[in-house]
Amino acid sequence: MCSIFLISCLCYTTIVKCVTFFDCCYNFDIPWYSQRTSITSVIIEEGVTTIGDWAFRNCDSLTSMAISNSVTSIGNASFGNCNSLASVTIPDSVTSIGNSAFAYCETLKNVTIPDSVINIGKQAFLECGIKTITIPSSVTDIGAQAFAYCSQLAEISVSTDNPVYCSVDGVLFDKDKTELLCYPAGKETFSCSYEVPDGVTKIGDCSFQVCRILEEVILPDGITSIGAAAFNYCSITRMTLPDGVISIGNGAFEACGELTSITIPDSVTFIDDYAFDGCFSLTDVYYSGSETEWNAIYIGSDNDCLIYNATIHYNSTGSGSTDDTGDTGDTDDADDTDTMSGTCGENATWTLKNGVLTISGTGDMEDYDVTPWSTLWESITDVVVEDGITSIGDAAFVGCINLTSVTIPDSVISIGGNAFSSCMSLANVTIPDSVTSIGVAAFMLCNNLTEIIIPDSVTSIGDWVFCECSSMESVTISANVTSIGEAAFQNCSSLASVTIPDSVTSIGYAAFAFCKNFTTLTIPDSVISIDGAAFAGCSSVTSVTIGNGIISIGAEAFSASLTDVYYSGSEDDWNAIEIGSYNTWLYNATIHYNSTGAGDETDESTSGDLNGDGEVDASDLTVLARHVGKVEYITDETALANADVTGDGEVDASDLTKLAQYVGKIISSLD
Repeated sequence: MCSIFLISCLCYTTIVKCVTFFDCCYNFDIPWYSQRTSITSVIIEEGVTTIGDWAFRNCDSLTSMAISNSVTSIGNASFGNCNSLASVTIPDSVTSIGNSAFAYCETLKNVTIPDSVINIGKQAFLECGIKTITIPSSVTDIGAQAFAYCSQLAEISVSTDNPVYCSVDGVLFDKDKTELLCYPAGKETFSCSYEVPDGVTKIGDCSFQVCRILEEVILPDGITSIGAAAFNYCSITRMTLPDGVISIGNGAFEACGELTSITIPDSVTFIDDYAFDGCFSLTDVYYSGSETEWNAIYIGSDNDCLIYNATIHYNSTGSGSTDDTGDTGDTDDADDTDTMSGTCGENATWTLKNGVLTISGTGDMEDYDVTPWSTLWESITDVVVEDGITSIGDAAFVGCINLTSVTIPDSVISIGGNAFSSCMSLANVTIPDSVTSIGVAAFMLCNNLTEIIIPDSVTSIGDWVFCECSSMESVTISANVTSIGEAAFQNCSSLASVTIPDSVTSIGYAAFAFCKNFTTLTIPDSVISIDGAAFAGCSSVTSVTIGNGIISIGAEAFSASLTDVYYSGSEDDWNAIEIGSYNTWLYNATIHYNSTGAGDETDESTSGDLNGDGEVDASDLTVLARHVGKVEYITDETALANADVTGDGEVDASDLTKLAQYVGKIISSLD
């Protein structure tokens, strides 16, 4: 390993001097990682040729950097998540910018790519704040999603001498203009519409991803394929695929929540997985072929919005054209005063009138892939489950995006999987005390739901139950819950805290991942296992209290912000815990043994506290150094006893070494 010198530590400036700055496969390989939040400036001096992978990732306070002309490559994720970095000057010695090199640098607005750069890696500038980017003539390889999720990016320019790429009106194409590669997500248009130029035959992977400004993209004749995630998370409301299109890629229109209609030609033979997943507003598909031809198309998994929710108009080229029944492709919903009804269980019936869906009868509802009211889901505003119904079936009300009110009686014992998933307007729901089971993803993506109370009758919170409930601010978990399932509260980004009752014994994989408003966590003594990524991405959590019942902690369980762990057991107990891989933040944090929280350490040992202030820090190290160096002797008997940190009855250089290791966080205890 080459030499690395950290100079001017008091100014929190990192100066790196070495011939090749080594790759760091994981954060715990990086020597300065524990000090990353204090680094404001990076200076890479002459002689360094490579900035290694992950080198300065998660340096949240980094505002400036100086890279010498000896550097030829910038490694993968080397400056990822540097959220204070506003501008970067890349020297003209650099030939390669690695994958995710500047990903998630949200404040990064100014980047100049020099003529020396040949390769720009995948997701190199993912979710950055850049407004314009210029591709020089030297660049011959741009990785997938290099500029994805850059919501402010308005223009991509390309040197006219570039042999591989070109730009037309700020949009990136290949040199022959046959493939559209990237439409800038922040590019404004007068009509919220964009017309792809003639001659283009392929819409590239991720090319329009997260283009929220566009409502319509007009495709020319000659297009043969729509790439993977091409229109992923766009705001387009309608789409016409021209004759000649053969394939629609994986996730091509995924999460286009405002897409209401699409015209598909009979030339299409392949629709990949997730192509229309999350297109909950899609009501009409106009297909130019027959029903037999439609059924012959390969349609991959997770395309329920296309297959079941939308009406397929055969032999039709768009709204108003004639299909094989002689009707026009446009169909009107039933009048609001009409009553529609049917059965939804052996002894259960449903009635829909004026937006109110009422479930009546006795016993269980059916479990569904497609409900009898699936074509009317947009008109449903209220659900009333009457007394006597004992279960709400799987997927019973999934995707009812205008549903605002739900009434669940005390007779209901179970709520099925995906029962209310993607009910995006549902703000409140009361789960009665009779309910003992809540199915997988039952309320997932209810992103308007603000509060939930888990009743005492529930003993486990299933997988994905409240995942992606981004507006949820309050959760009450009953004292009878023993397990919290996989991703149960993942991405509940408005949730500031949660009280885990002392009945809980296990916390599942990614259970609270990316709950970014969490600041502290308390894991009770009852918890035996914390699965991998349970609190990953909880980027505001600086401290966690962990009970002494814990036996195992899974891989990458906590986030990079963690600095302090208050553990109610001893150091020996802690060392006996099975801790999974990639727990860098846990290893780097200060472990407070025999403690139930900040300021409540029950360990009365004063070893190392030489100045009597109750802390063991650099000031104590200075006192001991002066004593050992015979500059100023310690005369206080208590301080002298505390100075013998090795416990050998002598105060000498060995005590100074051990105390320095403790203050420098090389060792976690003086015991």
